[in-house]
Amino acid sequence: MNRTLDIATSFAASLARVAAGMSVGRLGRRPDQPLALYEFESCPYCRKAREALTVLDLEAMIYPCPKGGPGYREELKRRGGKAQFPYLVDPNTGKEMYESDSIVAYLFQEYGEGGVPRMLSPGYFTDVSGMMASAIRPASGRFYSPTIPASTTATQRRG
Repeated sequence: MNRTLDIATSFAASLARVAAGMSVGRLGRRPDQPLALYEFESCPYCRKAREALTVLDLEAMIYPCPKGGPGYREELKRRGGKAQFPYLVDPNTGKEMYESDSIVAYLFQEYGEGGVPRMLSPGYFTDVSGMMASAIRPASGRFYSPTIPASTTATQRRG
């Protein structure tokens, strides 16, 4: 995808979510260690979990798990038992969980002021707007695509 199209579709996806996750909300206690989120970009439920992390200004290691990916998807299956996304790991509390609504509620209870903002709360509007945002960028992060390191590409061009 060319850069202009990438930016345009990313902006359109944010608009579809009515800018949920584009600003920091009311914060609670801060975790000592970064959280971990296993996800893939085009998943509307993963988007919701990423938005909650952003609203709460939480540091997190994001583990992309596209279909056919060689690494993190298998790691998640070993860790949680199945390839379902998103999956949150909180090393600060020992909590690990599937299901975006559970993850969002947990994050706001543990690191916010308890209440989940309307744009992230369970319900029809949240699910539909998340699906619309994902539909705008349907292939982004869904499937694994091997890349050629820049140094290899430069060598191939010369040779």
